[in-house]
Amino acid sequence: VNVKLKFIGIAKETDEAKQLEINSISFDQESASFSGLAEGMVFSTDGQTWKEYKPNNLPVLESGSSIYIKYPETATHYETDYIKFTKD
Repeated sequence: VNVKLKFIGIAKETDEAKQLEINSISFDQESASFSGLAEGMVFSTDGQTWKEYKPNNLPVLESGSSIYIKYPETATHYETDYIKFTKD
């Protein structure tokens, strides 16, 4: 008896609204402050290790350092593209 199995994966979608939120984040170089951040976002200083964003848990950016921000993957949606800011 020959049996063929077909894997049917869970369909995920991109979340365009969340990507728009990411794209609208801004960074003020003088005060080193952000606007447009929201809970549920994650951040990284190396682009590899991600931490959940919560008010007041972002690192202080020194000159030349960068931060990446995105929404993570969920059971129903792919992760968003990240946005990168570098302190002058």
